Amino acid sequence: MGVKIQQLLEQIVWSITVLAALGVIAGLLLIFTLLRLSIAQRQMEIRLYRTLGASKKRISTTLWCEYGLMALIAGIIASIGADASVAGLLHFGFDLSPRIHPQLWFVLPILTFVVLALVVNSLIRQLLIPVKNGAL
Repeated sequence: MGVKIQQLLEQIVWSITVLAALGVIAGLLLIFTLLRLSIAQRQMEIRLYRTLGASKKRISTTLWCEYGLMALIAGIIASIGADASVAGLLHFGFDLSPRIHPQLWFVLPILTFVVLALVVNSLIRQLLIPVKNGAL
């Protein structure tokens, strides 16, 4: 009887893990899609900045600061949400005392920044292409 319960729990844990992985992949695709949709608007803004005399370095720095701040805020919110979800599950689902996970508070903001940096790096290159070609 105990073996069957353990096998059932292992299957449930595996199913939840697969669903969580699919959720993470869907979230990453959503972030990538939203950033790609803003390219046309960003190109118009960059043309305006270049017309007003902004350098490529200044534009690049501005975009990196904007997206970096967005990544850090998203990572902090994700840390709070993940810790609160785990605490709620432990308290209400299993009657265990919740605890804080400090490693989560460091890993999630860094991971969010790295993922966003990879996407933003390709976006900045695409956004500065018209500037490199001289098309304003």
